[in-house]
Amino acid sequence: MEYFEREIEFEVNDFENVREAISSYFELYNFKKNREEEDCLMFKKNEKFLSSWSFKPLKWYSFITVKLIGTKKIRAAFFLSTTHLINVLKEIEIWNIFIVNFKNYLTNNNNYSENELNKAIKKSKLIGGFFFATILFVGLLAGLLKNFITHFSGYSIPNHFIVPLLIVIYSAYKNNRAKAILKQQQEKDLIK
Repeated sequence: MEYFEREIEFEVNDFENVREAISSYFELYNFKKNREEEDCLMFKKNEKFLSSWSFKPLKWYSFITVKLIGTKKIRAAFFLSTTHLINVLKEIEIWNIFIVNFKNYLTNNNNYSENELNKAIKKSKLIGGFFFATILFVGLLAGLLKNFITHFSGYSIPNHFIVPLLIVIYSAYKNNRAKAILKQQQEKDLIK
C-alpha cells in the first residue's frame, strides 16, 4: 500500500484544552479515535471496499497521529493511502487544506476555513466526473473501433476483450501519470 505522508509541528496557546479540541476537530470529519495515550492521540478512517474511488478524499483510508510535546507544542503526522487513486493532485490539495485547517483550529480558537475545503472538494468531484466521462468515451470509441475493424476486415474481436482492455490501459496511464506528478511535488516540498 502506498501512502502520502505530511507532518506539521506548531505551538498552541491553550494547551489545557488541546486534547478536547483535537478530538472535536477530527470528530467533525468522522474520524474515529483509534488510540489515546498520555502524550499521543491517534485517529483513523477505516478502509472500505473501493473507498479510494470516492470523490470525497476525507473518506479514504487514512490515519493521523498527534503528539503533545512539552507544554506548548504539537506534532501531527497524516498518512493517506494513495493506492488506486484517480486524481491525486486535487485530493492532496484537499488534504493540505484539511491539515492547515487543523492547525488553524487549534491556534486560532476554532477559526478555520471550511469554505475553502468545500470548494476544493467540489472541484475534485468535477474533475473526477470528467475522468469517468473520459473513460466512458474511450470505451465507446474502442467499441466503435472494434465494430469498424470487424465490419471492414471480417476479423472479429470479442467485445468482452477489447473494450475493457482499453479502459484499463487508459485508467492505468492516467493513474501512473498523476502519481509521478505527486512524487515530483513531494520532492519539491522536501527541497523547500
